[in-house]
Amino acid sequence: NRRVTVLVNDSETDYSVNAGLLWRPSSLFSFGAVYRSGPEFDSYRMTVPGAALSNSSSDFTDFTFKVPDSYGAAISFRPTSALTLSFDIVQIEYSDLMENFEAWLGGAAAEDFDISDGTEYHGGVEYIFMVKSKPLALRAGAYLNPEHQMRYNGDDAFLKLNFPEGD
Repeated sequence: NRRVTVLVNDSETDYSVNAGLLWRPSSLFSFGAVYRSGPEFDSYRMTVPGAALSNSSSDFTDFTFKVPDSYGAAISFRPTSALTLSFDIVQIEYSDLMENFEAWLGGAAAEDFDISDGTEYHGGVEYIFMVKSKPLALRAGAYLNPEHQMRYNGDDAFLKLNFPEGD
């Protein structure tokens, strides 16, 4: 009951810009900011219908895939020479994935799909201690990964099952 097989040319290359700033107003605090522009890839896909759509024919389509841009800010606190605490926030523009988006499944329209931008929160701690004359760093961290899957908002039950609302 396969509906479709899609083959994508993934040999394209492109440039991206990454920029960051670091400011250390004192030995206790440092602040940072970062920006990354996601590249765009001009490519093509071949869509081959499966048995469930046997009345359709194969199709070649040119398309552009936009990698999401992201930007963020961070703060680091170093109360002692051995202990560092850090926190940062990163905004990821997942909606960039919808740029030039074309729906090709079961006659769905591009406006039936959606994806939300996400904000990641990262936190970490580092403790450095000396083992003989060598420094050894212990590090731990955690982050929250926001829901960032594509959702289908139309009426097709198959597409609702495969592109559900996320959490």
